[in-house]
Amino acid sequence: MNKTTLSLFAGLGLLGYVSLASAGTIRTVAGGVAFPDEGGPAAEARFLEDQSVALDSSGNIYVSDTYHHRICKVDAQGLITTIAGTGIQGYSPDGTPAINANLYHPTDITFDPSGVLYFTDGHGTYLRKIVADKIVTVAGNGVSGFTPDSPVAFSTSSSFNGISQPTFDNAGNIYFADVLNHRIRIVNSFGVVTTTAGSGFLGDDGDNGPAKSAKLNTPTCVVMSASGILYIADAFNNKVRAVTPTGIMTTVAGIGGGGGYSGDGDDAILARLNIPNRIALDGAGNLYISENNNIRIRKVANDGKRTITTHAGNGSWVASGDGGEAIKAGVSATGIVADFAGNLYIADQGNGRVRKVDLGGIITTVAGSGLHDIAGDGGQYFHSRFVSPEGLASDGAGNFYVADTGNQRVRLVHISTGYITAVAGNGVAGFSGNGGPAALANLNSPGAVALDGSGNIYIADTANARVRKVDSFGTITLIAGNGQLAYTGDNIPATSEGISVYGIAADTSNIYIADSLNHRIRKITNTGTISTIAGTGAAGNALGEGFPASLQKINASSGVAVDNLGNVYFADTGNNCVRKVDTQGLLTTIAGDRTGVSGFFGDGGPSTAAFLSKPQGVAVDTSGVVYISDTGNNRVRMVSSSGVITTIAGNGVKGFSGDNGPAESASLDSPVGIYAEPTGAVYFVDRGNNRVRRITFQ
Repeated sequence: MNKTTLSLFAGLGLLGYVSLASAGTIRTVAGGVAFPDEGGPAAEARFLEDQSVALDSSGNIYVSDTYHHRICKVDAQGLITTIAGTGIQGYSPDGTPAINANLYHPTDITFDPSGVLYFTDGHGTYLRKIVADKIVTVAGNGVSGFTPDSPVAFSTSSSFNGISQPTFDNAGNIYFADVLNHRIRIVNSFGVVTTTAGSGFLGDDGDNGPAKSAKLNTPTCVVMSASGILYIADAFNNKVRAVTPTGIMTTVAGIGGGGGYSGDGDDAILARLNIPNRIALDGAGNLYISENNNIRIRKVANDGKRTITTHAGNGSWVASGDGGEAIKAGVSATGIVADFAGNLYIADQGNGRVRKVDLGGIITTVAGSGLHDIAGDGGQYFHSRFVSPEGLASDGAGNFYVADTGNQRVRLVHISTGYITAVAGNGVAGFSGNGGPAALANLNSPGAVALDGSGNIYIADTANARVRKVDSFGTITLIAGNGQLAYTGDNIPATSEGISVYGIAADTSNIYIADSLNHRIRKITNTGTISTIAGTGAAGNALGEGFPASLQKINASSGVAVDNLGNVYFADTGNNCVRKVDTQGLLTTIAGDRTGVSGFFGDGGPSTAAFLSKPQGVAVDTSGVVYISDTGNNRVRMVSSSGVITTIAGNGVKGFSGDNGPAESASLDSPVGIYAEPTGAVYFVDRGNNRVRRITFQ
């Protein structure tokens, strides 16, 4: 292996054409990132996963355009401008002008009582704010984890596991959901972190007792009332809970247990909710609940009876109903916010819109065209554009499939003809189309793709919590997932089970998925039965090497691969390592320090002594060489058949550079999906650069 050359193969940015006659060479023909809606009518804007909406005191609307890595403002004239984010995924340090800052999936936005805009950044590892038009970090050190409460637990040096939707009390304390740590945290005016609710143990108990001793299950949002009551969207308990000013936990909506839809007209505590992921309050103290799986927004009236009704949504993902009654409209809501008068604004994420429900219950679109930023289908692949692509797979003939996550599609790059086509997904987020043409179906943030030996395509339909299959006739069907994220059991029909699928692989008999939030690796047999092959369901680290994988803890796994002997490899992302489940069901560490240390170390030595950082992709070639997308280190690394690790692409500096030169000197930005061709070439998704890139060895 004398020379490693990296070439841009397809995607947004500096676009290029790879000459088949001269492997690893490139010609740049176009590039750049721009927002064509800038300064124009908000109704013509193209959002990608508009996940949150906020209002300032003047009534301007703010939108987190998450997969465009920006925050937008819609003014009273209906014109849209970008106030933060360049559109390039990345991290810019404090003091950077917001408009010049690289952001990474800004999600939750809100204003504090003084009018300062707060937002989550770094995929929920930072809480930041904009002061004097510059970025300031409020909490988080950029590393997912848990830093215990202590007198010296300062917010900017602490690790959290999914910061979500802050709120504020009258004393200036900041509250937010520490989602996967199952806690609600406070940052006081001195920057010290404490816990106000949640013991950290996943569960559902503690009502009428101290909130700090209660169990929560993936809380996703908090909001503070004027009277000092803290409301919590306790998502996977299917409840909304509250903490009184004296620190006592209660339930205010949702009967708990399995998700459902019932209870309108009755006391909210008797209603069935289905993953309440966002909540909001209006000036009258009415509570609004956005339910992920019911695809509805419910209202709990502040009438002394806590009467619950449906406020918007008819149970369909597909946008409809503008100008009519909100309860008859199709919505795909994530973020919600209410103004003081009681008008409700909805981040209709799956439909690329911001919508308003007025006091008369009429719904309208106030921003967003519903169109997505996609280009290239039917044309040459070097004119294509991807948006936050995640997954990658090959058909064995040199063609490859891309899970174009932000564009809600799976796309095929035909090497022989030079063209790109969509094979699944119509570009609109949602869930529909089973039994029909895959290209007309709705997907929702597809995060991975795999092929079996018969040419069937398997899609991790991540935000739909499902796995879908496209057969050789182009027909799409459901093979796993019931639309809910929570684990319910093994050795049952896969279509009846809740899954959180972030990675997928296939061999001739089985499908393997990284069930990330359930901390398991699952297997789906050709008879449609699902079982666990690794992980206990509790986030943690394996106790040792060579023990049964199903009895060992793993943490937020992502990429998964299977070799030709049936061994299964997966990126144990939260533990900063790559592991293998052999054909006897035993777990071993392949790369990374097995204790979970994050960092960059070890090239040229044993792979199990090396440090990785949040690896998200793994592949194995026919000779047993393992390739790793070392995402947090912005590198691609290789483990030889003798167990030696080396870097084969990336200089560790986040960015884009290096095409037509040594791959080790190139800049990458968050490499994820990866595969190896029999020819020796390695392809990977350079997610932050919206590209697929190729490494060839000469």
